[in-house]
Amino acid sequence: MNRSKITGILLLLIGIMISSVFSVMTQLTTGSDVTRTTVRNGYVVNPDNITISMDGNITEVLIGQNVQFMCGGNKSGKVTVTGVAGTPTEGHVVTSDSTGWLDTSWMVEGMYNATYGEHWELLAVSKPVMGLSLKAGTKDVSSICSGAPLRVHLETNLDKNDCVDLVVRTPEGCLLTQNPADPNQKFDDINVSQLLEYGSMNESKWINTTGWNVGTYTFSVRTEEENARGLDVCSKERELAVLSVEITIEAEKCVVVESEKVRLTVTGAPKHNIAISSSDPTHTIFPAGYEDNPPFDSSGFDDTIDEDGKRKYVVYFNDTGTYTIEVTDTTAGLSNYDCVDISVSEKRVTFDVPSRVVIGEKFTIKGATNVGNTVDIAVENYVYPELNDIPIEENGEFETEIDTGTTNITPFTVPGSVLLEVYIDRAAGTGEIGANETEDGRVAILMVRAGLTAELSTDSVVQGGNFMVNGTARGVKNVDIVVVAPKGSNGSMICPTGTPLQAGTNIYYAVVPVTAEGAFTKKICVGTDVDTGSYLVVVLSKGRDGGYAQGHDNNLTEALADYNLTGKTQAQILAILEDATVGAAGSDDLMWKGDITVSNESYIDTGLPENPYPSISGTHNGTIIPSHDINVSKLYTYPCEGTGGHTEYIRIYNESGTIAEANWTGYKGDWHNITFDRPVVLLANRTYSYTIRTGSYPQIIHRQNHTTLDGSLITCTKFTDANGRVYYDWIPAIRLYA
Repeated sequence: MNRSKITGILLLLIGIMISSVFSVMTQLTTGSDVTRTTVRNGYVVNPDNITISMDGNITEVLIGQNVQFMCGGNKSGKVTVTGVAGTPTEGHVVTSDSTGWLDTSWMVEGMYNATYGEHWELLAVSKPVMGLSLKAGTKDVSSICSGAPLRVHLETNLDKNDCVDLVVRTPEGCLLTQNPADPNQKFDDINVSQLLEYGSMNESKWINTTGWNVGTYTFSVRTEEENARGLDVCSKERELAVLSVEITIEAEKCVVVESEKVRLTVTGAPKHNIAISSSDPTHTIFPAGYEDNPPFDSSGFDDTIDEDGKRKYVVYFNDTGTYTIEVTDTTAGLSNYDCVDISVSEKRVTFDVPSRVVIGEKFTIKGATNVGNTVDIAVENYVYPELNDIPIEENGEFETEIDTGTTNITPFTVPGSVLLEVYIDRAAGTGEIGANETEDGRVAILMVRAGLTAELSTDSVVQGGNFMVNGTARGVKNVDIVVVAPKGSNGSMICPTGTPLQAGTNIYYAVVPVTAEGAFTKKICVGTDVDTGSYLVVVLSKGRDGGYAQGHDNNLTEALADYNLTGKTQAQILAILEDATVGAAGSDDLMWKGDITVSNESYIDTGLPENPYPSISGTHNGTIIPSHDINVSKLYTYPCEGTGGHTEYIRIYNESGTIAEANWTGYKGDWHNITFDRPVVLLANRTYSYTIRTGSYPQIIHRQNHTTLDGSLITCTKFTDANGRVYYDWIPAIRLYA
């Protein structure tokens, strides 16, 4: 065959072979490989060379092998091996001896053309590959328990009949020629095919380590060159620690705070069944989806150890104390167990925010925590970009400023109560808070528009009771409160000890200071024998000039100096107040009007607290001592502004048993009220116990004892919130009435 034809064939073959020359192979008998095998130690093995018949094919050769070229069934003469032009081997030339014997140790990877006279063969030369790894199932391991099956996995391009030794040395340095646990598993003088079975996915072929001594073993693979076609190579050595069959559990941290997640590592015998339990399952949570945790939240569970002898879990605790997490190897027996103690301290996140913020102004969200690197602050269950990953300083404090005049945080731009919730080291980023996420602290602020706001703590009050007037006023030092009786200036002064707005009248008048934050509050005590009916309540705030109408630094009595209030009705008095203040030409004064009914009906009304926050749903237990006999058939719950706060269940009882019960029927109709199964009478000065289960965000009186508007006494004995936290100074704001 002429040289030009040979060159054309070479180029075609190179194109076909170049992508696979260096790929890992498990059997290389290709092309003109006519090597004859023999038997050693019961295994079919190769001789000390690869025998190649030069008949115009491709044969794969590993660097380090001996090659015997043959022509027509006889040894060839001197063969010239030349690198192929245009490939990395170009310019490389080696020759065999006069009998066609070639040592490939000095060759480089690539394609070669071997020629002898008119005979030729294309050689694909690559480096030998022997990648050894030790596995338990599909996982790489550096340790296993004695008795666990071991996969000895070899990635190689040696021929399946190449003779190798699996070199295994014991912790004492002794060489194992066969498995002491299974004499049929040979290590010495085996072929690659047998070794590959030890690393296959057929578990019955894996190395049995039953009874192996505890300690560190070494593994490597070495060829027997006389039966590996002259190849003398060895894999990297791998170490394997064989451990005793014990179950152990370790915690990443043993001192944490509430809700801080802890990683646990359990080590034991592969495929053994185990049981995980806690000394306090009520407050222990293995959250779903973390590491090897079950797909549901759990306080303990059964599991099976992986093939690598390990399982990893994540746990957290929602109360303080010391918890013992125990793991038991139920396959080996209940006596084979281990445990770890984890101490949990209180997670403390304190907020430092104003209770009221005027829309359009700046305010600062500050706080401190005893754990973590960053905080996310959710506003009404949503984390906005400017409140995501706020850094916690070394002193544990965090701080950020919000400009409500320019912010894109919508709840800060409209009036109402806004709930802030803080999450420590939260990784979820911006967006909605997930259903399974639990906040680490919460606080509410009230967003108000600039100007005057006011509200009454109740819309009705009994004679002898009291009520609150609360509100905000910006830019003034005080506000004026006026209360007019149903019969006008000649009626009863709602608080007989109060100050009259004008001499000769019974119009109640009070000057109430405004705090630096713009808030004011006033408690008004109702006389025991005042007129019943609807009283007019007016709150007035001076304009920017510091006076009423167009006056400067005048007070309300001075603004009314030219008016006679005696003998006037409610409507006439209101018209005079408007004319002298907000209705005057050029006035920028502000006025708020409301009504409160004074009655002699019997009821128990806590009234509204000065600050209803923090608030959360839960179960309230306590006592009520009525100041008077009361007919009871309904319960009203005061909700936090903008929420659906309500009572879902109430039971009133004493030592004789249940007196009255009621259940909520959902958000329909008059959902703020629930009706008892039957009307009852609560007697004055008797002690009654109550259980009230609330939903959403009811207003809360943060006291252990509270005197109601009608003079009754309510005491909190215990409140358990929806997260399991217990308090002793939470009373729901309610009204019991007929």
